[in-house]
Amino acid sequence: MKADLAMAIHFHQPVGNFDFVMERASDQCYIPFIETLKKYPSIKMTFHFTGCLLEWVEKKRPELIDAVRDLVSSGQVEVMSGGFYEPILPPIPYRDRLAQIRMLSSYVRKNFGYEPKGAWVAERVWEPAMPSLFDEAGIKYVILDDTHFLYAGVTKDRTYGHYMTEDSARSVAVFPSDKVLRYHIPFKMPPEAMSYMQAVLRDNPNATFIYGDDGEKFGEWPGTHKWVFEERWLEKFFDEVMANAGWLNTATLSECLQKKPPLGRVYLPTSSYEEMLEWSLPAESQLHYEEVLKEVRAMGKEEYYRPFMRGGFWRNFFSKYPESNHMNKKMVYVSGRLDELKKSGKVKSSEIVEAEKDLLRGQCNCAYWHGVFGGLYLFHLRR
Repeated sequence: MKADLAMAIHFHQPVGNFDFVMERASDQCYIPFIETLKKYPSIKMTFHFTGCLLEWVEKKRPELIDAVRDLVSSGQVEVMSGGFYEPILPPIPYRDRLAQIRMLSSYVRKNFGYEPKGAWVAERVWEPAMPSLFDEAGIKYVILDDTHFLYAGVTKDRTYGHYMTEDSARSVAVFPSDKVLRYHIPFKMPPEAMSYMQAVLRDNPNATFIYGDDGEKFGEWPGTHKWVFEERWLEKFFDEVMANAGWLNTATLSECLQKKPPLGRVYLPTSSYEEMLEWSLPAESQLHYEEVLKEVRAMGKEEYYRPFMRGGFWRNFFSKYPESNHMNKKMVYVSGRLDELKKSGKVKSSEIVEAEKDLLRGQCNCAYWHGVFGGLYLFHLRR
């Protein structure tokens, strides 16, 4: 039996970003990635595009949408749903969470001719009640980091496949994205990723390898366009996958869901990726946490203690930054007023649709937090 490699690539630019940034990302990253993939029709993967990016692409780079539609039509690619404007879902009103997901699902159906089965979780911010939301929105699976599973007590050797989780008996499948592969792709030579997977297969011959990460790593991050495209890292990686086709198969996440049963049931704690949890801590606690990490690393025990070490809670950005809290609460207030107007029947439906779109745009996560990637300090995103 062949092992499966399921790659999920997430493409995103925030609401309000500069045109020149969107143009550079499209021309140096997104379009070259898709054009390269088209040369390898036997390699399958899963894409996620945020609505903020799609709205811009539709006007400025419509050929990108055409190319993805062709890949979907041929069965090479599936497209995921998620929040249309990439909100962190838990701190926005429930009605807006549903509206965000349904809006992107509808867009995928209309523009790519595909019924999305999965959803990308913005910044992998997870809270235990989320399965109910995804079930109501018609979502069958989500992808998180393997770190979430380690925090739940799942050992690393049990993260090569999907699990089921539920809230109030409403369930969704969860795939753990492999940290080792995220650090290998696209930063190490392709044979190293193959060697890693082969080593895992010696003890776990039925493994499914799951990779989920930002598409911007393939050309938009500093220095990566030269490495990935000019020096042909991506082609070399795809060539390596093809050369190992005797034991390695590529698949979409939906195919993995159908092919293999879940590894079990899991209940994941409130979490996000490791760095985000660190950034959400108050400044003094963050410094303390960094010192503890240094001590553990000096002992050579980082991997041993890592499942039991984590930082804070994403919502604490609202206490760390009053500006973030103010924007969030203003957004919640506007959402409530808009809901009252919709129910009153006193406003034209066309005006309601425009107002709701503006509200949902204002929920894009990037301006509500700050870390290496967050944009709270960027006025053009906050506005």
